[in-house]
Amino acid sequence: MPFLAEEVHQTRQLAAGVSSNGSVFKTGWKYMVRALIRSVSDVADIGLFNKDAAWEDHDVLRDMNYLLNVRNTVLGLLERSRGQG
Repeated sequence: MPFLAEEVHQTRQLAAGVSSNGSVFKTGWKYMVRALIRSVSDVADIGLFNKDAAWEDHDVLRDMNYLLNVRNTVLGLLERSRGQG
């Protein structure tokens, strides 16, 4: 059954025992990020999330961090170029 963002927000607030803060769109990103991190942590704590060490790949993490840094540099250079016309 499809839900609207507002319905999902209200249901999650009620399940957490928190009174609804109104619209999900007025909560701000910092609140949403904290809620998401808390949700992922809760899932991990109850064992529904695979915490197997076999999934940890430090080489992939290093490579991904490098690629994200390259991406940020390229995007910054593109923005500077756009500003110069």
